[in-house]
Amino acid sequence: MEARGVAPLSLPGVAMRYGDAILRAAHYNLVGEAGYVDFRDLVPGARTDPRFIRAAGILERVANRHLVRGWEGMTHTAAQLEFIEGRCAMTLSASWFANEMRGRMPAGFELGAMNLPVFDDGIASPDTVQSQSGYYFLFRTGDPERERATVDFFRFMTSRERVRRFVELTDSPVALRGAAPTDYSARMADTAALLERSPASFDAAPARTSVAQGTLAQAFTDARYQLMTGRISAVDFGARLEAAARSERDRATDPGHIEKRHPLAAITLGLLLFAACLWLVRPFWRPRGRLTASSGASGLAPLRRGFGALFIGPAFVLYAAFVLLPALAAFALSFFRWDGIGAPDWVGGFNFRWLLLESDVFWSALRNNGFLMIVPPLFVVPLSLALAVFIHRGGRSAGFIRVVLLFPNLLGGIAAALIWMAAYEPTSGFVNSAFLAAGDLIAFVGGPDALARWFYGFRGYAWLAQSNLYGSLVPIYLWMACGFNLVLYLAAMQGVPDELYEAAELDGASPLRQFFSITLPLIRGVMTVSAVFLVIGGLNAFELVWLLTAQDPSAGTHTLGTFMVGTLFGEFQAGRAAAIAVILFVLVLVGSLAVLRLSRTEGENQ
Repeated sequence: MEARGVAPLSLPGVAMRYGDAILRAAHYNLVGEAGYVDFRDLVPGARTDPRFIRAAGILERVANRHLVRGWEGMTHTAAQLEFIEGRCAMTLSASWFANEMRGRMPAGFELGAMNLPVFDDGIASPDTVQSQSGYYFLFRTGDPERERATVDFFRFMTSRERVRRFVELTDSPVALRGAAPTDYSARMADTAALLERSPASFDAAPARTSVAQGTLAQAFTDARYQLMTGRISAVDFGARLEAAARSERDRATDPGHIEKRHPLAAITLGLLLFAACLWLVRPFWRPRGRLTASSGASGLAPLRRGFGALFIGPAFVLYAAFVLLPALAAFALSFFRWDGIGAPDWVGGFNFRWLLLESDVFWSALRNNGFLMIVPPLFVVPLSLALAVFIHRGGRSAGFIRVVLLFPNLLGGIAAALIWMAAYEPTSGFVNSAFLAAGDLIAFVGGPDALARWFYGFRGYAWLAQSNLYGSLVPIYLWMACGFNLVLYLAAMQGVPDELYEAAELDGASPLRQFFSITLPLIRGVMTVSAVFLVIGGLNAFELVWLLTAQDPSAGTHTLGTFMVGTLFGEFQAGRAAAIAVILFVLVLVGSLAVLRLSRTEGENQ
């Protein structure tokens, strides 16, 4: 394949867990059902077993030698398009491929399927298939009739008749017996044959088989990324997973144990927050003169308390019911260990101590939030100001600029993330295509060869690879935040009296001097509001990172928001997730107040 210039395989690096299928197939074939169960049950030595290391070596070799160029930045649909469009010979996909790519495959496209190759000396059948199924919770309602109807509905949905109908409609198999080979289309004939001759199947999610393995799943994600990008060897991969499994076993015997990995960082963060709080409350220590004011000074009479309560009472009740009370409940929950189902156990400040002293992911996520809080605003604020000044002074194409920059605010974060995910595709994305077009233009006009080669270097560039992710977020933040901030600045500029600019022109002040001496001081309050929003946005970052990492961020790409969601829904640690939320709230509150206080101090000094 490679001799003909065709990559053997495509795999989505954005959803790197697709590579687990290679590891699982090799591992299960070598150790069989009993060894696979030992692996899932955290039996000591299962992850440093030479057979597991051998299986991990297969994944390491495939990922680092035989994948299509730019695979680290590909979504699963982009990786499948690489196969359909002939840039690779095979693609790694689940059995829903034909249904998902329906309409993308050209007429007459022949689709084949095969099980993953295994070893000659393996002890499990090479025809064993991987299958995966989800789970549902049916809660007791106290109404036996409704509960019985719910159970009957699930029995109906999983009946043989429904299974066959589902296969006919979606051309995709399910992890239930009942469908016959005749229920599949011709494109699914190979898949149907694989299922028919399979003597058994095994679970496709060994890292998430129990609540106890929640944190182990994060360790698996991090080690897999290191292995598949050539940063560690298969031996190191097994050693890291064995260490994580050992920690899980120790935690099971001593749930209150904390390994103090980050004491200095925890002390530093505590001192910074304490110093910030002292600085924020300092103005209240200073004696202030008594302020006297009469109602006649403004011509307005003071509002009676009872009458004022009629205005704010209903709004406050709704705010308290939907914001304050859930926030207080989350704060209380942070002192418990709870999986969301059973009875919660009081653990005091254990969740906070574990996050601050032991969790590597917490500190990595905090650094990433700091990046998003500082770096994007350094580009957003100057660009928004420049465009606002340009529009305020009646520059050409002002209307077009408004439409382009305000459009993302109509879409929302999720839609914007999906747009940029497509734009950043290594092969067919707009960004790399634009760079290659620029290289072609430079070569056509006879420009510098070095510059043209630089642009050509973006061929297949993986923008969404985890090592490039946060740099790739800056243009997205620019596109999403400039419009909102531009409107704020422009509205403030339009409130500045024209007489001030006229007087400045008469005094010979240049436009640049007018901006720094008139415009900037008079819109300082609006810029403070903008800065607060940017700080809050950087600390609350969630949907962009969550989507661009296919809901499975490594420790190096987590934010506090994604860490909190993963802890709650991936690890079933509701108390720990609540503790993350409390810390995030404190950081947002202190950061926002610090920006407001700093802006007010600068205003007073001027």
